[in-house]
Amino acid sequence: MPPLLPKKENVCDKCGGELYQRADDHPKVIEGRFEAYERQTKPLIEFYRRKKILMDIEVVGGPDVMVPKIIDLIKKKA
Repeated sequence: MPPLLPKKENVCDKCGGELYQRADDHPKVIEGRFEAYERQTKPLIEFYRRKKILMDIEVVGGPDVMVPKIIDLIKKKA
């Protein structure tokens, strides 16, 4: 997918603010994040899924829609 470039270089089309690249937006840093996920987060997800205490929730709305649904799911599980 090609990048979405602003109409004016280094200027946000929406707010007019300056666009810049974060220091940690580089392939090596992103690769490290994926490695950390595989090493730290994925095992936790698998652990809680095996214990049947992990819920997958499809997000189809903003907080005003989702928070009541999530609270209802938690109450049903308790």
